[in-house]
Amino acid sequence: MNSIRKLVISMVAAAGLIAAVNVQAQSGPAPHIPRGMPNVATQQQQDEALALVAAYLRAWSAEDPSSYTVEQFVSDDAVFEHPYADEASRRLEGPDAIAQALSKTRLAASNWNFTGLRLFQTLEPGVFFVEYRASAYVPATQHKYESRYVARVTVRDGKISNYLELWEREAMATAFGATGSAR
Repeated sequence: MNSIRKLVISMVAAAGLIAAVNVQAQSGPAPHIPRGMPNVATQQQQDEALALVAAYLRAWSAEDPSSYTVEQFVSDDAVFEHPYADEASRRLEGPDAIAQALSKTRLAASNWNFTGLRLFQTLEPGVFFVEYRASAYVPATQHKYESRYVARVTVRDGKISNYLELWEREAMATAFGATGSAR
């Protein structure tokens, strides 16, 4: 129960930070540290986390998916959680399951584009929040998908070990169809 409480508090805090910060004010994907918050992560750790998330997003839009193997940026015991996804994709354990889900979603849409990647520190070493926007074309419905994402990312030993991702459910449902899940 304590870990659930921590997750909820962290998600609320991140949402508040995101809402309070003017997105237009930052020109690049620089890590964001709110005024008065101690700098828990080193600049190297922040850069590493940002690079890992960027690599994960590049895998979505790569013309040659084999050029970005999941093992490059995901630990052997990684867990990816998608609370808004279909039952089969809500909790993915290990690189193979994560790679299969990535492949499935890449087939459901094309021309993936990710913008505005921003990193936010937490008070936990190795735990960050990221925010970004995604867009893609969905051939099955002939709709363009556009959504804002927020994710909690845990980095351990230079790889993503946990990734919990939230998106705009209505945007997903409109673009991908009634179930609202491309995952």
